[in-house]
Formats: sequence, C-alpha cells, structure tokens
Amino acid sequence: MEDTSLLQNLIRHKFFFFLCILFSCLYLYFFTNRAYVEVTIESPEPTLFKIYWAKDGQPYSEKNRTQLRVEPTQTKYGFFLTNLTDITKLRIDPHQHHGTSTIKKISIQQAGFKSLHFETIAEFSRLNPIFGIIEYGISKDGLFTKSLGNDPQFEFNFIPEKSTFNPYIEAIRIVALCLFLWLLYHYGAPLVRDLQYVQVFLAIIFILITLMATTSAENTHPDEYVHLDATRYYRNHWLPPHVDSPEIRHTYSVYGFSRLNTDEMSYLLTAKFSNLLTPFHLIEYQALRLFNILLFGIILLFVILRPVARPLALPFLLTPELWYTFSYCNSDAFAIFLYFITCCQVILPDSMLNNLLKKQFSNKYLLNYIFLAVLFSFLLLVKKNYHILMPFLLFFYLWKNWHISKKLKKESLLRLLIVVLAGLSLAGVRIACDYYVNGFDRAEKLAVLQEQTAKPTYKPSTELHKKHIYLYMKARGRSLEEIIKVDRWFGKTFRSSFGVYGYFTLSASDDYYKVVQWLGTAFLLFFICSIIMKGGLQNNILLFTGLGCGVSLIGISLWHSWTSDFQAQGRYLLPIILLLGIIYFHTQDIFQKRIFNFFVFSMFTVSLYSFIYIALLDIPKYISL
Repeated sequence: MEDTSLLQNLIRHKFFFFLCILFSCLYLYFFTNRAYVEVTIESPEPTLFKIYWAKDGQPYSEKNRTQLRVEPTQTKYGFFLTNLTDITKLRIDPHQHHGTSTIKKISIQQAGFKSLHFETIAEFSRLNPIFGIIEYGISKDGLFTKSLGNDPQFEFNFIPEKSTFNPYIEAIRIVALCLFLWLLYHYGAPLVRDLQYVQVFLAIIFILITLMATTSAENTHPDEYVHLDATRYYRNHWLPPHVDSPEIRHTYSVYGFSRLNTDEMSYLLTAKFSNLLTPFHLIEYQALRLFNILLFGIILLFVILRPVARPLALPFLLTPELWYTFSYCNSDAFAIFLYFITCCQVILPDSMLNNLLKKQFSNKYLLNYIFLAVLFSFLLLVKKNYHILMPFLLFFYLWKNWHISKKLKKESLLRLLIVVLAGLSLAGVRIACDYYVNGFDRAEKLAVLQEQTAKPTYKPSTELHKKHIYLYMKARGRSLEEIIKVDRWFGKTFRSSFGVYGYFTLSASDDYYKVVQWLGTAFLLFFICSIIMKGGLQNNILLFTGLGCGVSLIGISLWHSWTSDFQAQGRYLLPIILLLGIIYFHTQDIFQKRIFNFFVFSMFTVSLYSFIYIALLDIPKYISL
C-alpha cells in the first residue's frame, strides 16, 4: 500500500522531476561543461579582445571565437569560452586597433581540467606571435603588444590536462538546485494562477535594467552617443533646431544624419524629465537613461494594478533584448511603452478608450478625449518600424466589434474618428514646428548636410564601389541569397533578438543561442498549433493576420538590409513581441497551461542567464574618479 502511494506521488509530481532533470542538464551544459576566462588587460583606447579556438588540424573561424569590448577605464573582465575537451590550440587577439595593449593576466578554468594561467614571464613566453605584431615584450608587468595593423595575434598550442573531478561537489550543487526548484514548484504554485508570476518577473527585470542603467559606462550601448546628443539639445530648448546650426553639428552621425532630424518625441520628453532630476545631482547620462527606467516602471505598476493586462505583458519575459532596450538612452523604449499602453486601450474591455466609445460625447469625458488624442499623436512620432502595429490594432478593433449593432458601430467609429483627427492635428503641430524653424526647403538642407557631415564611405556623392561594403548591396550585384547564406542575415538577426549587448561585441556562446533556438522554435510551434487546432475560425484569422504582420516586418527589415544598409539587428523586430501579446490575450484559454508556463519559465530563465552573465557581468562599468 505504501509502495502504491509512493508511486502515485511520484507520478503526480512527474513534471517537477522533469524540471529537475532539464535544469540539471542545463547547469552542467552551461557552467560545468565550459571554460571560464578571467583576463586583466590595459588598452589606451576602446577595443576588442578575442579568443579563438580550434581542434587539431582545423583552421580558426569566426564561428569558434568569443570577444569582449575593452575600455580604457576598465581592466578586469570575465567570460565563458567553450568546452576544452577536444581543443588543442587557442588564438589570442589582444586588441583590434593600430596601437598597443598590455595583458596583465589570463586565467582559463574548467571543471575536470588543470587551469591555464598566463601571468608570469615564463607563462606568457608560451604564447607565440603569429601575425600583425611589430613589437612585443614580456615583463613582470605582463605581455606588451604593439600591432602592425588592426589584428595582432598570438597562438598557444596545448593538450588539456585532466585533473581530479569531484563528482560529490557537483552532486551537492545539483541537489541544491533541485531543492530550489522544489521551493519554486511548491510555494510558487499560487503565482501560476491568473499569471501572477508576470508581475513578479517584471519586477525582477526592473531591478536588472536599473542596475544596467546605473552601473554601465557612457556610450557602451548601440548608438547611445547619438541619442544622448539629441536629448541634450532639448534640455535647454523646446522647438526643433535649425538643421544646419553649428550648435547641433556634433550630433550628426557617420551617415550624415542626426536624431534631431526626426519627428520623434522621446528626446524632448527624456530631456524635460531629466531636468526634473537636477536637484539630485546625478551624472548627466545616467539621468537621461532614467526616463526609460520610468517607462518600464509604469508598465510594471500598470500590470500590478490591472491584472487583466498580464497576458499582454507576458511576452516581455521572453527576450533580454527587450529588457536591454529600457536600460540605456534610446527612442525604442518609448515606442514600446506607447504601443503597450495603446494595446491595453484597444484590447482591455473596460479601458478608457473602450468605455469612451460606448458613451455619448460630453464635457465630462473631455479629458479622456484629450489623453487619447495625445497618445495617438505620439504614436505617429515614433520609429517607423513600430507603425506595423497600427493597422493590426485597427483590424483587431474592427474584428472584435463586427457583430455589434450598426447604430452603435457607427457612433463608436465616429468617436474614434474624433480621437484620430485630434491626434493627427497634434502630430501636425510638431511637424509644422520643424518647418517653421527650417522652412519648406528643409529636405534640400538635409541633403546638403548629409554630404558635408557624412564620412567619405557614406557620402551620397561617393562612387558606389567606394562606399561602405554594407551599403546598397543589391545595387552592387549581391543576390538576396548571398545576403541570407553568406552574410547570415537571419542568424545575426536571431542572435541580436535574444541578447547581443554593447556595440554588438558582447554575445553569449553558440550553445546559448542553440538552446534559445530550440526552446523558441518549440514554443512557437506549440503556440501556433494550439491555436490552429483549438482556436476555431475567428482565432485563426487573428493568428494569421498577426503572423502576416510579423513576417512583413521581417521582410521589410531584410529588404532594407539588401537594398539600402545591411542592418541585421533584432531590435528592429521588437514590435513582434507586442503582436504576440495581443494574440495571446485573446487565445489564452485554449493553451495547455502547464506546457505553456514551462516554455515561459524556460525562456525567462535563459534570458536571465544572458542578461546577468553576459550583459551585466561584462559590460564596461562606470568608474568614479
């Protein structure tokens, strides 16, 4: 009888045992089965430190390497490498500039192998210079390298030496991991009900992005300097600038464009918010980052106060790239925030918009009309890739309300038209201000400025064969197949959709992206197949309309990379996260909850790993002098 009862308990908790096995394997795969590198290096300018690895008889390749961005203000770094089992040679590239660097120490450790250390003169002497080095010297201060070009290289040939592996220590760690999982499984069960875990996980994300915003150094994130420069202008101005004013000449990028040339409202709002923080005497660039932190905090607070919005925010848990967007100064975070609020207005049954469309117009609701008009006007003043959401939201509203009476439908559309026209008017004011300042020949002025301020390889007048190799690849005769297969557009876009940090210099190992690919693909198939099989005609129409919008956005991004500027960046596809939230909100009851939550928890866990162990650990830090 006791044996039967024990067996029944084991069967009843089979999902817990599955989680233990899965996460134990992930722990062994990511932490025990790979080498960890600690390096101390000094460089007089920002650069890249790289380590390549290869098996006996194999050449080095970009596929088998890891790199980190080195800043003059930081000397100590740590990162994961690969499994040393079959590796017989390493190539170390100290820097990627014409100049010097000094490596003070390199330590490579993996469970079951003797550690490799390079710190003494004798240890550094085992590194052989093989390419691009004018001069190098080994002393008690480390390995000094002066490069001939931008790619100095040292090689180290070795056979990994086995060392005593203590399985009991690893067993204790795995048992501790399983106990932690049991606590989550047993005491966290109430959080699964009604998706309560969404707000808990969002709170964790809020803490992480706050840490990133306050500890990372200035301009260590993609194009942050152009966003910071554009925002700084609005700290002392309200109107758009003269495009040819010397005051903003420094804001023009290598392309010959300034973020101040756009109609985006995020820079004005960020600047005015940062002015409110003046009494706190914060570092300027950190104060400018706090606006995006505020936006994420509002999303978190909204989800806490309005539990019905949890399904819309759930896809935020699936990728660290979205978290990263809120951790530094940029305009994408404002677009995501605006469209999240708009999705809530369109989809939640008792939202301000839906309540307003059901009521007669009166002065009592005037403030609601004003708020919605301002919201809609801001939607028109964000980055263009987010506009793909606007027709989908309109389709969703019409699709959801097609069955209501003709009279109510007509009245609702009329009130919606009032909001839209008011929003268009407000957005028009912003655009008119720009023409008021710059005149109707604004476009001609921008063309002249592009020619004056762009780097030679980006100037419009530069001959095609002399332009940057990533510009106008279609016009150069490159086929779309080459862009996909040779330049690996999909692979690079996928990686940067799930965690590539800094100036695309900090990325996880290939193993991480493989796990994300397996999990993400399985989750997407489960998501789509569940709706197809159980959702009925209406939900399938919603699904395929959303998928069509998502595929269109991917196609537009690919087309832009081929015909204009090769930009395989996953952040351009972040609107898909909001599309998924809309679809899930309306179809959430058809999914097998345990399987769905398993995928969400798994994606969130690997995303945490990426953001903590890759982004927060290795991003160059702010150092107070």
